[in-house]
Amino acid sequence: MKLKIENLKLITCMPKEYKILAAVAIGAVILGVVLFKFTSTPITHAPLTDRGGVYSLGNPEAPVKVTEFADFQCPACRQANDFSTQLLAAYPNQIQFIFRHFPLTNHPHALISAQAAEAAGAQGKFWEMHDLLYEKQDEWGDLTNLLPRERVFELFKGYARGLGLDEGAFSKAVETNAFAGTIDQDMSAATASGVNSTPSFFVNGQLINEPSYQAIKNAVDKALNK
Repeated sequence: MKLKIENLKLITCMPKEYKILAAVAIGAVILGVVLFKFTSTPITHAPLTDRGGVYSLGNPEAPVKVTEFADFQCPACRQANDFSTQLLAAYPNQIQFIFRHFPLTNHPHALISAQAAEAAGAQGKFWEMHDLLYEKQDEWGDLTNLLPRERVFELFKGYARGLGLDEGAFSKAVETNAFAGTIDQDMSAATASGVNSTPSFFVNGQLINEPSYQAIKNAVDKALNK
């Protein structure tokens, strides 16, 4: 800081043009020092915290747990929806696949779709609604042609009827945001652990940098010491 003050004093003794140039130069040096300090400090994230009542596939006693944080209105999440099937086929007894919510704020219907999935889950049909929401994403969640929320809710009630759910109970749960705490808990855990996009995957609590099937498989193999 002393160097900064002395240099500023020196600027005041210079012609106007040189004062401006010198001020810019010193400002650039100070900015560079600040950026170096922050970028050279490793960013650490909290360990991924568990949540009771998560929906999962595979062996609950498996040595490897693959956790996905996803958004039902996210096109990339729809493309990654078959990762669980592929992984469970490749490791039938060695992994447990866990789904958790991370609805993005720039996807207007992501939150209500998460509520719909949880409301279906309360009636034993989480995975059926999970798959249906992705299958029909173009119908309710087209990001280039957004529907009003009321229309999306009507479509979701139709999906619930098709799955044989109690439509009244389903609608009440979605309308009252009955699962807001569950979704918020997932989002908080994800953010604390470094998630900023969807889909994001963890293998035994370690965030996978690349959300591809091969990257997840490589991490699973490493966890199994293959």
